[in-house]
Amino acid sequence: MFQTKKICHKDTKAQRKYNTLLGVFVSQWRDLVAAVGLHWHKVVRPINPVTPQEMNIWILTVRSHRYHPNRRLLEAAGGLRQKASLIHPGKIHLIVNGHRLGMGGRFFKRSPDLLIPRLGATIKEYGLTAIRHFQLMGAAMMNRFEPILLASNKFLSLQTLAAAGIPVPETSYASNPSNFETALSGMGGFPIVIKIASSRQGSGVFLFDTLEKAGPILEDQLNKGHGLLMQRYIPPEGRADFRVLVGGGEILGAMSLKPKKGEFRSNIHLGASAQAVACSEEMASLALRSAGALGLDIAGVDLVQDKHKVLRVMEVNSTPGFKGLEKCTGKDIAGAIIRCAMKMKG
Repeated sequence: MFQTKKICHKDTKAQRKYNTLLGVFVSQWRDLVAAVGLHWHKVVRPINPVTPQEMNIWILTVRSHRYHPNRRLLEAAGGLRQKASLIHPGKIHLIVNGHRLGMGGRFFKRSPDLLIPRLGATIKEYGLTAIRHFQLMGAAMMNRFEPILLASNKFLSLQTLAAAGIPVPETSYASNPSNFETALSGMGGFPIVIKIASSRQGSGVFLFDTLEKAGPILEDQLNKGHGLLMQRYIPPEGRADFRVLVGGGEILGAMSLKPKKGEFRSNIHLGASAQAVACSEEMASLALRSAGALGLDIAGVDLVQDKHKVLRVMEVNSTPGFKGLEKCTGKDIAGAIIRCAMKMKG
């Protein structure tokens, strides 16, 4: 055993003695290793190893880490050596003061390099306001305020898609009982699918075959000044439903969806079955064009194909879930999303 004492680096004589003793020790250790039949490997470590620059990613959400998309995004970020945190909009408050914008609350001492809004169906006025606030403060955004606002309203998004020349289903938007009946007549009457403009995951989507059955939803929504979307009903037997996930201008994955027996809505949350599919050239083009028309960096694009094999864009989601897509495709969708975020930040 070699015993050493603390060496002052200014004492060069003592330093030389220490280096000599250390050299003898290393030489003797090598001889010992060779004697027992092992091999000495010199390990060279780069002084500045090249690793991806760590980002501070905020995921704006009201859900916990147990919620699948949140859990998977946190896992993927860690695997890619990025720092990700779940930020509840209720834990911060927004500040404007003079010509400056700021925030306070639990997280006010930190600021994100990139914000991923994931409020989805839970998005409210405050959530939208917070997203715009971060955007105006200069944070990089994976989906900015304006595209999220468009996508949060089904008719606003269909307006935008149709104006961009993207095929969408025939849709009427009624604001009161009188023009509802007029629009219904123009669409050929019942059965009809009625949608609340801000609904998600199949909630707020109804199929009616008589005016009497539709009465309660009409009274609840139209008399409150809310508009309702109306679309012609296509039975599940006469259509094919697809979900295509777009991220960073690329197709991240695609699946076909089949409603469960007795259900007309093809949402995973409502029991629909999913199967991985190869994205056709037409499907990919419609999905990419739809995300681009709305200005979304990441989007879940829902397509419907009728019995004549005509594809139309039914809906575009700015906060797509991907549990079903990961399960049926076996792809690391969460990792693909984080890599998109890293590319955005550069």
